[in-house]
Amino acid sequence: GVVTKGTGAGTYGCITYYVLTDIQMRDFISYMLGNIDYMSIDFEAVQDWTEQIFKGLINPFQYIVSCMYFPFKVAGTGSTKISFGFWDTNIDAQYLSVATYTDVQSCNIPKHPQAGNRGKYLNLSPYTDYMLNLPPFGCVPLSTKSILESGSLMFQYYIDLLTGKGSVQVSTENSETDIMLLECNMGVPIQLAQVTVGMLGWSALNVTTATAVSQIPSILVGNLEVFNIGNSTSSYAPKVITGGSQGSRSEYYLNCRLVAEFTKVAPENISINGRPLLQNRQLRTLSGYTQCINPSIDINCLGNDRAEINSMLSSGFYIE
Repeated sequence: GVVTKGTGAGTYGCITYYVLTDIQMRDFISYMLGNIDYMSIDFEAVQDWTEQIFKGLINPFQYIVSCMYFPFKVAGTGSTKISFGFWDTNIDAQYLSVATYTDVQSCNIPKHPQAGNRGKYLNLSPYTDYMLNLPPFGCVPLSTKSILESGSLMFQYYIDLLTGKGSVQVSTENSETDIMLLECNMGVPIQLAQVTVGMLGWSALNVTTATAVSQIPSILVGNLEVFNIGNSTSSYAPKVITGGSQGSRSEYYLNCRLVAEFTKVAPENISINGRPLLQNRQLRTLSGYTQCINPSIDINCLGNDRAEINSMLSSGFYIE
């Protein structure tokens, strides 16, 4: 974001925003901190003033109001020469085409390995727990009730390229159910000053932003990793919850993960012990050993006979 006499497609208010690669940024800094011929100062007219004195008095970086690094490709439009203050440079760049960046991603939700045979209740806590690690937004647990009937998660990103603030809306597939909204500073402020060492402590001639970007497994350039952990006893332990970062590049070196922890239940022996049916059924539709919960029959008989029949139904019997 630069204060300049001109305006272009990337002008918002009185600030013009440019999109630069690391090479263009290095050239721009070198231009501003090199000779000051672009200021057209007549040193013969000011004999007691040398170029070095002017360099100590002039701060060209006062015209740069913001400089943000983003871990993804920012769209630019047009081709122009960067200008700052009252001066023009010979550095090529593009105007910022849009003020907001949006993106959508998705990932599958792993289900409990025994849920298919034993019941969907195993996809709920405490048998199943999900932890979403989504740098730089943080590490947060997911409610199993919110995603019980869902097979995938949707991530809708909104990033303000002028301020660097980002948010992600987490929902189920087709955005049927909103689960949470996370916010953080997606843009990393680049430190600038009137010295050749300023950009995150690097020399202005040795900035390696593009190289770093190619090594970063960013959330906006790759898919989320999904991990299944079986027989986990840690599902009863406290979960670590972290918040979003304050604009740090270190977060972008971490992988995004949806971790699923499953606690398996003991095996069942249906042929001998059966299993809970938990349904209202007629006895003639069943076979084998049968036991009823709170039986109450409606037949014409004495009270003692009815009590004996109910006792037999609740204690269990065989149907052949």
